[in-house]
Amino acid sequence: KAIENAPAQLFTYNNLYELYRYSVGDMDKAEKILLRGIDDNPMDPYLMIILGIFYEEKGKISDALFYYKKALEFDPENEALKKDIDRLK
Repeated sequence: KAIENAPAQLFTYNNLYELYRYSVGDMDKAEKILLRGIDDNPMDPYLMIILGIFYEEKGKISDALFYYKKALEFDPENEALKKDIDRLK
């Protein structure tokens, strides 16, 4: 409901992601929340980076790289992101 009321509020997606991932332990739901957030905010790199971290922690390196690179398109000066991409190549 919170997402429906304010789909552009990135912190809502982040908070729900953290709730499902860490408190509930539902990784599938946590992933779906981030994917929906990216669909609703396709030009904001914030959730892309979080999803990249999520995939990296799960060992899904190609998925992590995809979202890190996608985020870099919208935040090309992000040096930490560039280092993460280089580290995973």
